[in-house]
Amino acid sequence: MRELESGKDKVRKLCEVLRKETLEPAKEKAELIIQEAEHKAEQILADAKQRAEKLLLEAKEELTRQRTVFSSSLDQACKQALSLLKETVEQQLFSPALFAMVQKATLKPEALAGIITAAIKTLEHEGTAGEISAYIPASVSVDEVNALLAHEVRERLKEKTVLLSTFAGGVQVRLKENAMMLDITAEVLREIVARYIRKDLREVLYRSGNQ
Repeated sequence: MRELESGKDKVRKLCEVLRKETLEPAKEKAELIIQEAEHKAEQILADAKQRAEKLLLEAKEELTRQRTVFSSSLDQACKQALSLLKETVEQQLFSPALFAMVQKATLKPEALAGIITAAIKTLEHEGTAGEISAYIPASVSVDEVNALLAHEVRERLKEKTVLLSTFAGGVQVRLKENAMMLDITAEVLREIVARYIRKDLREVLYRSGNQ
């Protein structure tokens, strides 16, 4: 009986030794490994979250930068397009329309007679002497213009009549001795008129563009 009890004691002692020397250290080591793993996992998650936040912030900053660049480029493109449109309106609509209006006005016999009379009186007032010739567009009747000129004005002309030329409208008065010419053609008148009204037109265009 004592031998059986002695055998049980030996087994119990052996189990106690195994528990203390093997199982408990293994359990402690396993718990330590688990703790380290959990700590590493937490660190990895924290690093990943921090990295994700950084990437998100960089993406937002890049998006803001690109949006700013795009907005600036779009604004510049709109300004250039508007400027081109205004220039096109002025050059292709305003200038031709103005020339057509001036040309039409300077093809009327009474207008041409008035211009010739004013030009000759101006030359006489300035004391300019010499032979004077007056030219009108070929599309206008010489007889109609002559009929509207005063007798003294026609007599002042070298040829006693107006002459025909190739310009589109208006009058040219030439002093042959002085090789001087008063160019009052439609093209010149258009430029003169445009200087006065182009500023108003531009103010209207640019004011409407800035609203």
